[in-house]
Amino acid sequence: MSKVERRGRALYLRGESSSKREINAIVGELDVPASTVTCAGCHGRRGEGKTEGGVTAGNLTWSNLLKPYGHTHPSGRKHGAFDEKLFIRSLVEGKDPAGNELAVAMPRFVMSPEDIANFGHGVDISLFLSSSWPYIRTSTAFHTIAGSYRSSRCWSR
Repeated sequence: MSKVERRGRALYLRGESSSKREINAIVGELDVPASTVTCAGCHGRRGEGKTEGGVTAGNLTWSNLLKPYGHTHPSGRKHGAFDEKLFIRSLVEGKDPAGNELAVAMPRFVMSPEDIANFGHGVDISLFLSSSWPYIRTSTAFHTIAGSYRSSRCWSR
């Protein structure tokens, strides 16, 4: 596993920043370290989704997120398929592809562009146990997407 892939894995599994910058997770009115509400803690080590405490965290496998017909959730919320930019938007703004607010249990992450880029690098391999895990390309296009969030609230800390 490359250094960059290890960074992505650390972010997904443990909420750790390789840049040593603080990553915060905003859950409702709470602002907590991302290490207390990790991605894997809710979505599972492989991104398969799971239910805990009556809350179901969605399946993050890229094959699921890319379903061309989108998703209809038990709450009735509907949206189309995700792409790379929309997936990042869901992490930092808490919105699905249709612009609907995600459940309040889904943290809105406050992190640097570098940490989002590291997440993108690690996502496809970070769990490397399933080829269907989310795949965010490590291309220049990805860095452009991450950079487009520089002016949003997530970079203001």
